[in-house]
Amino acid sequence: MLNIDICFPFYLFNNCPIRTNITKLILNHYNNIIEHCQNNYNTKITMTFIGSENNISSKFIEDNFKKEYTYHEFNQGIVKIGYNKIFLNMLTNKYRFSYKKSMEKNPNISLLAGSNDFISMNFFEQIIQSYDLNKKQIFGIDNYYNGCNKTALDLYDGQNFLKNLHWTTGKSNYNKRQKYKYIGGIIGFNDKLYKYQYNYLMSHIITYDEGRIEYCTTAIPDVVKFTSKDVFFINIKTSSNSEITKFDILKKKTSKEYLNYSIFNDKFKNRFINEYKDFLLLYKNNNT
Repeated sequence: MLNIDICFPFYLFNNCPIRTNITKLILNHYNNIIEHCQNNYNTKITMTFIGSENNISSKFIEDNFKKEYTYHEFNQGIVKIGYNKIFLNMLTNKYRFSYKKSMEKNPNISLLAGSNDFISMNFFEQIIQSYDLNKKQIFGIDNYYNGCNKTALDLYDGQNFLKNLHWTTGKSNYNKRQKYKYIGGIIGFNDKLYKYQYNYLMSHIITYDEGRIEYCTTAIPDVVKFTSKDVFFINIKTSSNSEITKFDILKKKTSKEYLNYSIFNDKFKNRFINEYKDFLLLYKNNNT
């Protein structure tokens, strides 16, 4: 049986209602992913949660996640959120700590996922089918132009989703980021890679910047980069202070196409409607 572990660093901002609601829904999505992959692909998926608010974060997981998991506390100290050196160094250390705790379980694939990122089910189906124990592999979601993957921003304002959902091309307007293929959401390594390069990954590769993780990892000799196809990833953002980059700011920095189903083939359109509709239906049921 293939074993995948997903490390999930998160922060609830002292039970901020907007942040906790988004995270609850993402956790339920992972419940569905775990059940689907076990029943249909003979694959075991476990979770490694990394919280930083002691009883607040540990109790949140206990109350909202019922599948197999481990919980670990990471002391991130008192840092001002944003693109400042102290915060980004802390985030790098938290990511490394997260991977460390995940890899201690010796999974075939160790992934790190964003706490407000909705990843389509077929990403997991594809990595299961692509896993090769004889190759050093890195797994992530490529940009819009490589695999016809799609990424979107969705604004949650405390009451509604889908008010400002728009698709991005996955290609940043920043020239310095044109070299990166990765578009966000989830990234990780298979056991052949992380066991062979563990010390190098922890000291040089893993940072807060997932694009850089992919770029530097693929420079390692013999690393094979997984290429997904027709996968979608939705970055659920808010305009609150719980965001490193708020929705309005991020929207201005990305090329965008507003939601237009005509750009989808029928298979992709049906997958998006069914998966994300179910996600939103759960939100509606929880708030009526």
